[in-house]
Amino acid sequence: MSKGTSNSRFTSFVDADFFLLSKDVKFIRTVFLQALRSEGADEATFRKLDPETLSDRLDGIPSIPDAVRALFEISIGYESDPSDKSFKAMHNHVQTMSANDIKVAARLYLEMLNHANLVERNHRVRRWREVKRGERDIQSKSSQTLQQTFKVLLDSGFSPEDIRSALVSQNTELVFTAHPTQAARRSVLSKNSRVSEFLEKQDNSNFLTPVQKNEMLHDLQATLMSIWRTNPVRRHKPTPEDESRYGLSVVEQSIWEALPEHYHAVDYALKEIGQPPLPIDCCLLTLGSWMGGDRDGNPFVTAELTRRVVHLSKWRAAQLYWGEVDKLL
Repeated sequence: MSKGTSNSRFTSFVDADFFLLSKDVKFIRTVFLQALRSEGADEATFRKLDPETLSDRLDGIPSIPDAVRALFEISIGYESDPSDKSFKAMHNHVQTMSANDIKVAARLYLEMLNHANLVERNHRVRRWREVKRGERDIQSKSSQTLQQTFKVLLDSGFSPEDIRSALVSQNTELVFTAHPTQAARRSVLSKNSRVSEFLEKQDNSNFLTPVQKNEMLHDLQATLMSIWRTNPVRRHKPTPEDESRYGLSVVEQSIWEALPEHYHAVDYALKEIGQPPLPIDCCLLTLGSWMGGDRDGNPFVTAELTRRVVHLSKWRAAQLYWGEVDKLL
């Protein structure tokens, strides 16, 4: 929330942050529960998506057992009164539930906790943009912008030339690794990314037409429902090659776009202190990977597998570069 936003309920950024977080959590929970409520219904019911008129409780959802619905209501009571008495009420109720009801409850709470995590991540991005726009201050030195960091260095006696020279000679290597217990499935991660995009659009929904807003909510609801219907647990243990493919997908979906943006941000910060941009051959970050090549006792990592992973990495890198070159033609 910017400094220009006035509300008598807010006495600090902390109050405003909590309000926005709570509002976004309730928003996504309402849309998700409406998706469950509309499962098997006709299109008109499915598109009834005005969160202001919908319930964020479990009423009217046939697929949710009564015992789970009761547990949800008890947990709402614990949220407003986090006492030992309220917690014991939840504990006692769970002990009376069947194994199937507990399974449904666990999956439901897993999804809602995941929604809260996505909302918090979006809020962190929102706050960081406010810092970069100069609308709020940040106390942590580890979370400063480049401009703030350069100012600290200049105030400490370093010249602009010193700062640029240090950057040009700097290199950080990011090494990818993986663990067989990695639980998140790529299909779910991809859908979570789409939810994050919808949350960002929701922040700017005032600029959308009513039709665009309705379509956005409809697509968000469909994505949340798709996640609900996707098994969150892998049925088979991932192979070292599967782990390598997952690591490459991180490069393709995140780092490939984020790294050039970082270089542009560095060039912009250098320009503000009167320095030329980084040389064309400057390499601030390099990437490495253990996936498909570690020899720490994994009997499935063989020389042949490492060779396949290397060829796969080269092929995927060539595809990325081909796409960028094709944009220039």
